[in-house]
Amino acid sequence: MIIHKDFFGGAESVGVFISVTENYLLYPPIVKKASVEELSKAFGVPAISITIGNGRVVGAYVVGNKKGLLIPGIVLTEELDKLQKTLPDVNITVLNSKNNALGNLILCNDKGALISFKLQEFAETIQETLGVPVKVGKFAGTDLVGSSGLANNAGAVLHPLANDQDCENVSQVLSVPVDISTVNCGIPYLGACAAVNNYALVVGKDTTGPELQRLSELLAV
Repeated sequence: MIIHKDFFGGAESVGVFISVTENYLLYPPIVKKASVEELSKAFGVPAISITIGNGRVVGAYVVGNKKGLLIPGIVLTEELDKLQKTLPDVNITVLNSKNNALGNLILCNDKGALISFKLQEFAETIQETLGVPVKVGKFAGTDLVGSSGLANNAGAVLHPLANDQDCENVSQVLSVPVDISTVNCGIPYLGACAAVNNYALVVGKDTTGPELQRLSELLAV
């Protein structure tokens, strides 16, 4: 299923606001109730309202899969407590890195994780939390592997400047087919501008027909 509309008052950065896995959807309280219900139904998972560091965005800060969730050190005690109570079966780890935007720096699914060089000292912790093999790397010349890529358990799409070797490297890490694409009429930052799990893909309303078709084929949604 593909949802192609504006959920965030004109902001096309879907992946900056929300984070979704096969088990849960995390969203900030600014999202309207009707939108939350539509997103939760499409993704096929329960939705949890949360802030990180009392901020208005969630997807840029957190990243996870069905086994684990990584959150930055700026998380407040009450926010962490809520996540632990609402996700008792998920390994939740606070990563005390100077780089708080973990969602921008990690690309993962339930099979593997590619992490930025900025997080290489936390590679073992990330592997233990997510329960998947981890590799440190980059593609398309950027360390922002989370905001520049989008992945589920069927496939992954990368920044259009990623070359064949980049795609092959990511494919080996995530154990899925990988290719390049854009979203929102030519925007290369797929992870920042879209959200996906195995059931649905949510993109901004400016995403073109050819982009929708390509994303649908590559991510099998």
